Parts: sequence; C-alpha cells; structure tokens
Amino acid sequence: MNIQDIKQLEGYSVVRVIDKGRHKLGREKWDKIIIHELEKAIKYNLVSRGNPKEGKLFPLSYDDVRLTFKTIFQRLGLKYKQPNHIWRHTAAQELLDATGWNYDLVASILGWKDTRTLKACYGEMGDSVRVNTLMGAMGLKPKEIPKPFRFSDKPIEAFFISL
Repeated sequence: MNIQDIKQLEGYSVVRVIDKGRHKLGREKWDKIIIHELEKAIKYNLVSRGNPKEGKLFPLSYDDVRLTFKTIFQRLGLKYKQPNHIWRHTAAQELLDATGWNYDLVASILGWKDTRTLKACYGEMGDSVRVNTLMGAMGLKPKEIPKPFRFSDKPIEAFFISL
C-alpha cells in the first residue's frame, strides 16, 4: 500500500490495495476500508515517521514481514507454513462470525471478487447462526452473543511499543 493512495473520507479512510493473489490474470486491486483502531495505528505509524506524504505505507519487503512473523510465532511456540497468510484466515473467520456468516459482505470487505474461495477455504457457518436466524424469522427472540470485530484490544501505542 502506498501512502499517497490513502483517501480520507468522512469518518473513515480508504486505500487501494494490490493483492498478491494468483498472477495468471494480473493482481487484484480493491479498496480497503480503514476504520477505528486500524486507522489510528496507521496515523500513529505515519506520525512516528515524520508524516511522509508518499511512499510505502509499511517500508518493509514481503520477506521482511514474513521473517518477523515467523520469528514471533517461533517464540510463541506456534508453527505456520505461511506466517503472513494466517492473518487473512483469521480476519475471514472472525468477520464471518461477526456478520452472521454473510459471505457476500465479508468477500466485499476483504477484497474477494466472489464468495467461492471464501466458502471453500474459510469455513461453514455453525448451527448457532442458523438457529438464531430461524428464531428471528419466526418472531422469537434469538440468543444474542456479541461478536466484535477488532484490530486489537490493546491501545495502539501499546501495540507499537510491544514490537
């Protein structure tokens, strides 16, 4: 992501993302919505770097990020073959759960053209979603279980200091 590609809108930001994805037909481009904690983290990052107006948002190569996460995961005793990709899986699963398994909405938010890959690779909805939806449709009060989707539960400054 490039700093100059971040657009400030009313109450949120949007950045054009070029996905690594499969390259046969070129890389996918999509607009990523940035709100709340993530928006604060990005602004904090830019302020800490003297507020540059252009260049890479994260001046690290893919291999730098991969090695950093691999090292952190090793220290935590976790093993992932693709240390960066686990974040996409986690975001998809958490957002699916938070939206009542709305595949179309999650695909749009996370940059998929359609829901095929999302449905095939990121899980099936559980019975609780179907039961609660059926209860609501029948005029019954579904069991409410809040499922917030957050970038982090820590204050932004604590996140950067811990790195």
